Amino acid sequence: MRQDGSWFVISASATGSAHTKVDMPCQDSFRFSASVRDGVLVAAVADGAGSAKYSRVGSEAVAREALRTASRLVRLHALPMYEGVLREVLAETVHAARRHLEQDVRGSGIDIREYATTLIVAICTSEMTGTAQIGDGAVVTSGALSDSNKEDPYLLFSPPQRGEYVNETNFITSRDWRSCLDIRVRRVNTSCLLMFTDGIQSLALDPANDFRPHSPFFTPLLRWAENQRDATTASNGLKSFLSSPRVTDRTDDDLTLLVAMLP
Repeated sequence: MRQDGSWFVISASATGSAHTKVDMPCQDSFRFSASVRDGVLVAAVADGAGSAKYSRVGSEAVAREALRTASRLVRLHALPMYEGVLREVLAETVHAARRHLEQDVRGSGIDIREYATTLIVAICTSEMTGTAQIGDGAVVTSGALSDSNKEDPYLLFSPPQRGEYVNETNFITSRDWRSCLDIRVRRVNTSCLLMFTDGIQSLALDPANDFRPHSPFFTPLLRWAENQRDATTASNGLKSFLSSPRVTDRTDDDLTLLVAMLP
């Protein structure tokens, strides 16, 4: 890992076995930057709906625009940010991602719901962590955020959303997307942040216990991550893990996992 105080990010996506069987590409997308400003991480993860024809395009578009907008807005504000400012930055980021997708779709004759995708955005500064989420997937943090409970070192910072019916979620392409937007900000240091799509949820979270983070999943993962030195090599290793029978025997959905750590 780097020793200069900047974020070290390991990230990967893998096509779920259900999609592989029908020759369908992975519909997850992610983008991140650990170089927007010193000590600031900006990341976005999106999960395209398998039932939507252009969901891969949708997930790529909103993740890319979310990173672009959040990075621009972070550069405009003095650090440390006020909590209200970070909330505004996160809200504008999601609104910009939606507007960008609307502009891409306009004139095509295609319903925007054919680009259905979730979106999670995270911004971590030296003193504050904030997330904005529409849909399932989750953000888990570790570090100072959970120092008060050493027996439970992981905090579910932003939980998965569910739709009105079982196995249904919310999408940024829905008509009521604004009411689904969940923004969370806490003024506290975070030394480790993990973002993932719902393909990881069955391994990482316990739905019978308020989606509590599953330590036997996170602890070995972070111990491995702490020993990595090259992000590209580590990301390739993470992708191999996500594609391995240890994971695919338990979930057939597309998988995306982003691990960001401070030294």
